[in-house]
Amino acid sequence: MTPQILSAQDSQVTWIQYKGKGSFLQSSDLKSNLLEAAQSSKQIFLDLGLCEGMDSTFMGILVSIAKSLDEEISLELIYVNKSLQELMEGLGLHYFIMIKNDAGNAREIEAKLKPQLEPVLTSSTLDQDNIYTAHQTLSDMSPENASKFKDVLDAFDDE
Repeated sequence: MTPQILSAQDSQVTWIQYKGKGSFLQSSDLKSNLLEAAQSSKQIFLDLGLCEGMDSTFMGILVSIAKSLDEEISLELIYVNKSLQELMEGLGLHYFIMIKNDAGNAREIEAKLKPQLEPVLTSSTLDQDNIYTAHQTLSDMSPENASKFKDVLDAFDDE
């Protein structure tokens, strides 16, 4: 499946659906769409029901966005499959982002916004700053993560 981001917004709620595998190539587009949603929404739902997996850059961007949001803005990852949830929890994402395997209390919002989803223009460009930030964010979360991503960060420091 070709990666795709779709989005719909109503008053202060944004529903973003991600399709395909989330990788460093889509992390910039995801970041800009989440930040744009945060400017006008109090609730942001990221529907990962059609997400086939994600790399560490994609996960690190999710955490860095969640940590940068004002307290009154909530970001929830919904329809997260079991293996993806285990991967996220293994890195500690659940300490910063609400991760659910269903829509929870958002079913009415889903019924209203999902039919309005529109594809978002994406660029799939490589952004080295995002890759570095994502891995630094993950590394700062725990000593275990710092060990896992040391080589990635060292490669940037060598440049």
